[in-house]
Amino acid sequence: MKNYILTMSWDLWVIGCLKRLFDYAQAKTLVEQNPIASLPTRFITTQESRDRALEPAEIRTFLVELYQSNIARRNKLALHLLLLTLTRKGELTQARWEHFHFDGGEWLIPPENSKTEKPHVVYLSRQATELFRELHGLAGDSEWVLPGRVSHQPISPMTLNAAMT
Repeated sequence: MKNYILTMSWDLWVIGCLKRLFDYAQAKTLVEQNPIASLPTRFITTQESRDRALEPAEIRTFLVELYQSNIARRNKLALHLLLLTLTRKGELTQARWEHFHFDGGEWLIPPENSKTEKPHVVYLSRQATELFRELHGLAGDSEWVLPGRVSHQPISPMTLNAAMT
């Protein structure tokens, strides 16, 4: 599964760590200013194009490895649904069953769950609807599509990140 994780470059990761370190040192008055804060990222790395799309063979390989992995069934279904619906992890993890209209094949994402803070409708394929119905069975009586360990809260998007490693 590690081959499919989109990661930032190491140089940006190191700069992020250094920035947080100096922010902490500045907050503790150990240094007067954060020297990393003024370093423009154009001197660190170049922006890579994000226009690449997965080839059908890559998607097939991902799905085969996903379903052969030992991660929890709900996480497998959630990762598969991200591919089928092209939604964000946060939109999926914050989804409640009240937002779904299976008869019409629609999932309404309310403004509070949307990055743009605008509501939008995701039209569900037959396959996506079947996966959501399976998740509904796994969720029991929870209002959440992906309930966390504490039943009144959803899982964190980081749960799906961890499932990919």
